[in-house]
Amino acid sequence: MSAPIVVCIPWLKPVPKHMDHFIEWYAYNKPRHDLKLARRFYKATHQVQAMALRIARTFKASHILFTEDDHWGYPIDGLDVLLEADKDVIGYRTYFKSYPFLSMAMRKIKPEMSMIELHKNFVQIEGVGNGDPIQKVDLLTWAFTLVRMSVFDRMAEAGKNPFDHWGPHPTDSFFCQYCEDLGIDRWCHFGFTIAHGEV
Repeated sequence: MSAPIVVCIPWLKPVPKHMDHFIEWYAYNKPRHDLKLARRFYKATHQVQAMALRIARTFKASHILFTEDDHWGYPIDGLDVLLEADKDVIGYRTYFKSYPFLSMAMRKIKPEMSMIELHKNFVQIEGVGNGDPIQKVDLLTWAFTLVRMSVFDRMAEAGKNPFDHWGPHPTDSFFCQYCEDLGIDRWCHFGFTIAHGEV
């Protein structure tokens, strides 16, 4: 059997649809991929993500699959699809959970700008322009995002820890910036959209 995969879920204010969909998804995928669940109740997001990283190292996992408790509607074969894409960092698109529900897969307007500075520096990527559902992006959320452990090994060697603290930006901003600093591409699979919130 291949190395296990850790599934990370911070559990703060779960939407009911997440609970139903995740149970079905996890029951199907656990034996197929030797999944290890890293879910903690009422802990800050960065703390649970850091714990997931420790668990992944303990079990010598190949990847961590990140999601959050306000996402739902996971495709039953979604993990297989992302593994087949064979990328260091890849996830499905999701959208903001308030109107106008824009995509949360983004590219920078100015390449030299940091993703962890306070400025409007992104354009939402809403769809696929060239027919390939897998597109390179700058900023990707934790909606359903698969990361190879080698990415975290490289970050550790460089003294970078995206889960060191929370704020002034979410951990996905720090993670994506550190990936960029190290030349690690981020990819979004537009073949499926993960639901966000109650919508």
